[in-house]
Amino acid sequence: MYVAEQNGKIIGIIAILRDSGNTAKLRRMYVAKKHRQQGLGEHLFQKALEFCRTHDYERIVLCTHPKMQAAIAFYKKHGFREYTRSEAEEAAENAFYGPLYVRDTNSLYLEKFL
Repeated sequence: MYVAEQNGKIIGIIAILRDSGNTAKLRRMYVAKKHRQQGLGEHLFQKALEFCRTHDYERIVLCTHPKMQAAIAFYKKHGFREYTRSEAEEAAENAFYGPLYVRDTNSLYLEKFL
């Protein structure tokens, strides 16, 4: 996880988790509104890519909601594409989160190969 701070306040964050095998999951990316369009998101994203390459990940996946158009545009600009998850990926997620996990059926899944 990488955190950007200014004057002791968190203004940006990105988290990468191991998904499975050689796949990483971009679990969280956020930049505070007044700090957007200043390159902070790009900087955090590049740090996350560097981490993935250093740890020999070959693929990054993420899940977002279709209404997050700015985020989707950012990811697509950086080489992510939509994909359909396999049954194995869904089973692994259900096992990780447990029986009470409710998936948003509107979720959009994106992947990038490194």
